[in-house]
Amino acid sequence: MTCSTALLVKLRYSQVYELTWLSHQVLKACQMQGMTPLHVQRIVHTTQAENGQPMTHVYLEGSPSDMLTPSQRDALSQNLSKQLQCPTEVSRLQSVMQLEGASHGAAAAFHYAVETDIDKDWRDEVYRWYDLEHLPGLAQVAGCVRAQRWINIDRGPASFACYDITLPEVLRSQAWLKVRGTPWSSECRPHFKNTLRTLFENCQWPRPSE
Repeated sequence: MTCSTALLVKLRYSQVYELTWLSHQVLKACQMQGMTPLHVQRIVHTTQAENGQPMTHVYLEGSPSDMLTPSQRDALSQNLSKQLQCPTEVSRLQSVMQLEGASHGAAAAFHYAVETDIDKDWRDEVYRWYDLEHLPGLAQVAGCVRAQRWINIDRGPASFACYDITLPEVLRSQAWLKVRGTPWSSECRPHFKNTLRTLFENCQWPRPSE
């Protein structure tokens, strides 16, 4: 994802959709709300998120999604829920930081997302930690292709960080754990709440030439 705003469509469904069909259904629902032009940037899926539920994320770009009104957002969620016959949520994401990783250009077969709310009094400090230490540090770990931080401006959790990685083992590597275990990290992480960490398989993602 390379634009300043994007749409996130969350589907709670137990199987991987046929990608062309799913893309068509999502774009069709967006067009019904007058949201054009749009394109599906990526589709990621897991059979079991940290909350025990299956989850599919569809990321869309190409429309001024920051202009989407709450009523349009809710109508889009309702239309998609009916079309796809599963609980669906649509949120606007505002880009904060996007970094190329140490393995930029490699195939990113996995997508790791960390969603969290933050104690109000610690929000500024946690965002400084993310921007100055945490996101840049994780981006430099071998196996990280791309690191991004977004703000979900519609639904909680508000903080949305995601990492495209080559293998799940990247998350257990010494280099990754070292970045997660700094003193500043230990100060900030207790102020996370409603945290959801999800490792997805990248069903569709931008190739290095794109």
